[in-house]
Amino acid sequence: MNSVAFGSALSVMLLVAPLLFFISYARTADGATTPVALAFSSIDLLVSAGAVIGSWLVVSGDGESSALSGLFLLVLYLALALVSFYA
Repeated sequence: MNSVAFGSALSVMLLVAPLLFFISYARTADGATTPVALAFSSIDLLVSAGAVIGSWLVVSGDGESSALSGLFLLVLYLALALVSFYA
């Protein structure tokens, strides 16, 4: 796996999730909405794992992408979004 891509994804994950969590608590102090709970349902975890595994399978072969692999990823993400929305 490409170490640059992995490091970038990891740093974004470690920054964005806690940042959104703390921003949601700051907005709650103003009385705007309820805070974000970092408790995910099992279907959300399965959809996230499916997106990661699907992306890895498409890119891991030669490290390059084509229009067909990009189309496959778009269809995969659309299907996973529909499963997550209707579950």
